[in-house]
Amino acid sequence: MAGGSLRLGRCTCQDAYRFPRTQLRIGDIVMSVRGTIGKLALVPPELEGANITANLLRIAPNRDTLCPEYLYTYLYSSGGRYGMSALTTNTTIQTIKAAEFKKMRILVPPMPKQKAFREYFAATRYIEIDQARRWQMLEDLFAVLLHRAFTGVLTAKWREAHMKELLAEMESQVKALDCPPTKSNLPTAVRNEEIRGTHEG
Repeated sequence: MAGGSLRLGRCTCQDAYRFPRTQLRIGDIVMSVRGTIGKLALVPPELEGANITANLLRIAPNRDTLCPEYLYTYLYSSGGRYGMSALTTNTTIQTIKAAEFKKMRILVPPMPKQKAFREYFAATRYIEIDQARRWQMLEDLFAVLLHRAFTGVLTAKWREAHMKELLAEMESQVKALDCPPTKSNLPTAVRNEEIRGTHEG
């Protein structure tokens, strides 16, 4: 689980049917309860019927009295964190047991206010997902630009159009260093362009 999303693994159908309580439903909340406590994720439609491991707890609120979106946000609040910390075992590896979590007190507002909050949550979530998608597009574009820059593709046309200026600049640098210009002390890119031009001519 990372960033409010669930990572997928594989299990056999036989194993999945053996543990019906760990099968997820849309709108369930999944929480890490071993080691790192309190990471949360809402179950999306595409994970309907998936199973979770023993390090995670499936939270299935009564939808008639408690909206999953509200509960998800409450558990991330300071009050929710404080309540969970009181349930954590003081062992080498911190854990929260399902039986203990059921004892946690939760402030539940009237359902109309929860439904209003759910609409706000959905709008905010849409913006977050859209921003993550756009950020990934920028990351992909940056990776392409880096590849083209390091392979010389990005500046190939510019070097072809400014070859004379590049050669003149390199000659002036060689003169400043007081050494005769030879093929060996020209930059690799310039030598390659000269060789390419000789073959093309």
